[in-house]
Order: sequence, then structure tokens, then C-alpha cells
Amino acid sequence: MLFREYGLQKYESEGTLTIEQHFQLESDCDDAEFRLYENQDVKLRIKQITIRKTKGAGTADDMTEGEHKLMQISRQILECYPEVRIYSTTRRENMSINMQIAFSNHFAEVIHSPLSLESLEKNSIIIAWAPLQINQGTSEFYEIKASEFNADGKHLYVYGEELRQSIVEQTALEVEQIDNQNNVLVYWPESMNTIVGKLENDQLRSNGDAGYLVYGPYVDLNAGTYSIQISGEVSAVTQASAGWCAITAGNGTEILAKIDDFSPCISTDGRLSVEMNLELSNTKENCEVCVYTNEGTVMQINKIYIGMSTKKENEEEIK
Repeated sequence: MLFREYGLQKYESEGTLTIEQHFQLESDCDDAEFRLYENQDVKLRIKQITIRKTKGAGTADDMTEGEHKLMQISRQILECYPEVRIYSTTRRENMSINMQIAFSNHFAEVIHSPLSLESLEKNSIIIAWAPLQINQGTSEFYEIKASEFNADGKHLYVYGEELRQSIVEQTALEVEQIDNQNNVLVYWPESMNTIVGKLENDQLRSNGDAGYLVYGPYVDLNAGTYSIQISGEVSAVTQASAGWCAITAGNGTEILAKIDDFSPCISTDGRLSVEMNLELSNTKENCEVCVYTNEGTVMQINKIYIGMSTKKENEEEIK
């Protein structure tokens, strides 16, 4: 039984070739084998072949209810537009494997925010674990709205007018054109940098040493009024100050806002809720959110939110 046949389309004239593929078996299989066929004038030297069973990947227990709905709708789009390419923003290994298994050759790659549309193929969908920041505006970028996975913090974007028309004509899915200026950015710990932290179960946990628990993501912020929120949990503080946090620009050379001690932002049950307001009169480049923990502070970061208040929202608040 041949599970899958892969053609190698791109390779360097000299260098290292790495092939990684994932598949799922519904039942036991005897006498499984791996075959690699090289065409004429191709010289390959096999160094290592590894077959590894990935615990949990592809199973129902590995996904939330919202993620199940996200995959279900993505398959529905694939049925109405078989040429679609599928991208994802997740760095979770098991989730990435789930999508490679489910979508096979339609799955393109894992991408990261901020997103450049020039790097995407037209008529593709992007499965996002947080709202995407887009580097440039386009009239061909849409979002599929579904409370089942939107409430779970997941988003499904459509890039390409032809694909949008197929979805509208063949399904009952709600497709909305999104604003060219995407004003809400949500960064999960897996997309941030750390020195004294370790990623565990999608949370970034400090090791108790003094140092940067979070820094990044080096995004450009246009002129406007922003609200920056950091949420997490604190389990231990051994000094008078738990640590400090700041918003900087220019790769850390300019401090835009800072809280010298975020201890007052920790509730009695250990929940961390930091909010900083920021008003920019001009664009700031390479902005980052920094959270520095003092020695003895043990905590985890769950989510970082950057929200830009539009002129309309500000007027409503004044009224």
C-alpha cells in the first residue's frame, strides 16, 4: 500500500536535503517501508531516516472545540475550491501536524504576523491563532466570521476575490471584508522572545531568575492612541518589586511608556493584569513590549494585546 507519493520540486545544486512529512494511520500496518527514488543525474547520500510516532497529534483530545470548527470550515472551503492553499500562524507542533495530515499538499507553511501579502499565493486561506497584522492594505482580504472559533480566539482569513466568490456562492459562510488598517494585534507567548522564560502549554513561564521574560515583537505602530494589555499569573514574588514592564521603539533605544513596578497589577489570587496607554504623534518603528522579572519572581505570560483606538471610537467615548 502506497500511503503518499511526493515529488521534490526544489533543491539546491549542492547542500543538505531535509524531507519531513506527516501521516495518520487508522489501523495497524505491517511491513511498512520508506522509498526514495532519484532521477537520472541526481546524486543523493542518505544520512538518516527517522519514523516517529507523535503523541496526541491528529486526535480529538489534541484540539479545542473552536479548533475543531476551524478545521471543519477549512475543509468545507477546500471542497468548494480545490485549488486553495492553506497557511497557518500556529507554532504548536501537534497543531501544525494536524493541519498537514488534514490538508496534505494543500498546506503551504506556517507564517507569522506582521504579514506581507506578497509572500502569499492568491486564493488562499490563513488559519490564525490571533488577529493578523497586515503590512499593506488590500481590497482582496476577508475574514470568515464564526462564533464557534472566534470566541476561542481563532480567526480564518480569505485572500483572493475568486476564492471569496466561490465561498459565497457555494456555502452559507459569513465573509466580511476587513479594514485595510488592522488595528488590533494579539501576541501569544509562542511568538515572543525570552531570556529567563520557557514555553509550557502555550504559556511563557519564568524560571525565577532576574531578566527579560518577554521582549518583542518589533512591529511598527502608526500615529494614534493605543492600549497595551498584558495578562498572566504570578505564583511567587520574593522581593519588594516583582519587576517592570515597558513599551519601547527603535529596538529598545526609545522608551514610549513604562511601569517601574508591576506589583500593584497583581491581584490577591495571583492574576497579572497590566494596562498601559500610549499616544503616538508619528509612526514608531521596531516597537516591542518588554517584561522584566526581578530575582525570585515566578510568573507566566498568557497574552499580550495591543489595541489602537480609532477616531470614531474616541468620539463615542467623548459623547
